[in-house]
Amino acid sequence: MDDEEDIVLVCKTALSARYDVEGFSDSEEAAEQFRSDPHAYDLVLTDVKMPGLNGFELARYLRDIRKEVPIIFMTAHDLDAAEYNSLLPWLSPSDILTKPVRMHRLLEMVDGKIRG
Repeated sequence: MDDEEDIVLVCKTALSARYDVEGFSDSEEAAEQFRSDPHAYDLVLTDVKMPGLNGFELARYLRDIRKEVPIIFMTAHDLDAAEYNSLLPWLSPSDILTKPVRMHRLLEMVDGKIRG
């Protein structure tokens, strides 16, 4: 999930060699799709800053539906996990992927969340 369609396409392409992937550029559409079948998703990868639901709002919404779904946040900004812990108590540094995204790091993080 990223409001920039190019980023959605690049991440989807990189991940689709290993996983079934859906990509969204509209956070409210992504939330609706998740709500319709929450167990169809093993992981959510989302940008932090987006129009509509931002990444943290989206994460809270998804976790209200399915508490255990792993979520990775992408951001081009410095993100202090401790600072955001008040918003998302479960947020840890291992949940944050810094943009520009390096594909090997993306795959490593996704593999770790899904298999680990």
